[in-house]
Amino acid sequence: METTSKMPNNNHETPKNSQYSRSVEYNHEQNSIVIQEVIMPFNTEANIVIDEETESSNKSFHFSREFCVQFSISFTVNLLSFIYGTHIGWIGPTILKLSANNSAIPLTTSEISWLAAMLPLGGSLGPIIAAILVNTIGRKNVILLAAAPEIITWILIVCSINNYYLCIAQFIKGSIGGITVVVIPIYVGEISSPQFRGINGMIMSSMILAGIFFEIVLVPYVSLSANAWISSVVPLILLIASFWIPESPYYFLIKNQQENARKSLKVIRQNNYIDKQLEHLKRIVEEERKEVKNFTEIFRLKNNRAGGPRLHTKGPCDIGGFSEIFATIISSTTLIMNDIKK
Repeated sequence: METTSKMPNNNHETPKNSQYSRSVEYNHEQNSIVIQEVIMPFNTEANIVIDEETESSNKSFHFSREFCVQFSISFTVNLLSFIYGTHIGWIGPTILKLSANNSAIPLTTSEISWLAAMLPLGGSLGPIIAAILVNTIGRKNVILLAAAPEIITWILIVCSINNYYLCIAQFIKGSIGGITVVVIPIYVGEISSPQFRGINGMIMSSMILAGIFFEIVLVPYVSLSANAWISSVVPLILLIASFWIPESPYYFLIKNQQENARKSLKVIRQNNYIDKQLEHLKRIVEEERKEVKNFTEIFRLKNNRAGGPRLHTKGPCDIGGFSEIFATIISSTTLIMNDIKK
């Protein structure tokens, strides 16, 4: 058996931006083994945008103009996360107040149960709405669409004369919360550079907790109407601030609006590599289009059908998880308020 070796000249070093590969093949006709070693260049085109972004951002990571702009945008849109937190924090102490003997809207045990159930029930509808609209009207417009009804829900609470008003308001609030948990991570992830994505992503959970704490502290010391007027200021601020928030460049590329995508990217990135970054995003969008061309592929493809049982059972489990969270908050708030009264 003969052994044939095809190797590069060992007297030369491996060029920069290249990789060394070795392959072994067996030739049945000649009864010999062929060993081939090749030096291949790296495809640096896909990495050039990341390298340039890293080089520009490493100069001043936390206080660069790019970081400040992206953090400000992320913080502003996460006012919707704060609003979602107020939904969770409002229900516990409010039910405790409405169940008192001197309540303006006295509620029975059954009415209290319905009021507590409206939030997770609406929350199961919100993600479906967001999934349909996020690529139809844009991420920014979905955020605004969620913020505007929030003011209406507080007006409903101010004008409420029975439990039906409160239940309608809570159902809408639940839908807004469901939209929030879908659109905010999408938008923040798309407008954030890779090196800032983790920091900007943490804002959402912090704002939700801040909203919960805000309502738990506020509700026991003010009337139902006063609390509603105070809380309605936050969505109003979000609507006003939305005039300077850019739309996601990904959405513009999905809609084949390259010039708008370039303008949005220029505001978000604040650097001199906009054209290269735009080409990089265009490749990503094209790859995503090739993955799933139609919603029916979820059911037509064999691997997706295998995950069907998990898809069908996940919804009720999520609703149950929401119910456990709200039940814990309501019971904990009741205990705290009883201790305060004592």
